[in-house]
Amino acid sequence: MPLLRSLGYHKSGRSFWLEVNGIYRIVNFQAGSQNTPEEASFTIKLQVTFPCFHEVYVASPFPKNPANAAMVVQTRMGYLLPPRTDRLVGRNQATQYQRLWAGRLSDC
Repeated sequence: MPLLRSLGYHKSGRSFWLEVNGIYRIVNFQAGSQNTPEEASFTIKLQVTFPCFHEVYVASPFPKNPANAAMVVQTRMGYLLPPRTDRLVGRNQATQYQRLWAGRLSDC
């Protein structure tokens, strides 16, 4: 995703992460369980964690891929946008999400 990379996010699997002052911001793309080659959908999870929380909560070292760490806070993007419900996004709606978040991600 060029937008996230242009903001300094690193890619690992279906997740993008950015570390700022020891706090990791993670954007995770979760595929729909009913996806087929003809039709696919996904949801976006926004997550926050930091090494100390993970190490104390899980009693293991912070993982190389921050997306695999225990999260302090996480929510699906659908809960932050009207009508504040979880929903899967199809390919055609992905551009709509990108436009909605283009300015907001750079403000974080």
